[in-house]
Amino acid sequence: MKTIYTHGDARCPKCKVKLTAASDPAGGGTPSAGDVSLCVYCAAILVFNPELTMRLMSPEEINGLEPVVADKLALYAGMVLLRLQREQDGKH
Repeated sequence: MKTIYTHGDARCPKCKVKLTAASDPAGGGTPSAGDVSLCVYCAAILVFNPELTMRLMSPEEINGLEPVVADKLALYAGMVLLRLQREQDGKH
């Protein structure tokens, strides 16, 4: 997996955690406007804007994703949410 470092002070718009890197599972290049991402701290589904900062995707945008992309996001978001639940329960 190739890691791409974000530009500037990128923060998750939902949980406000600083996001220092983005990964492309396909090993592609740098993020572009419209690329989808997922916050690994709160499972927010994000999209890169032209300035390469991120904003929350709207429900309409999420519903319009290609099924394979939506399925992968759901899988990864589920993994994040499971980790968060285990941390809350003290079961690291």
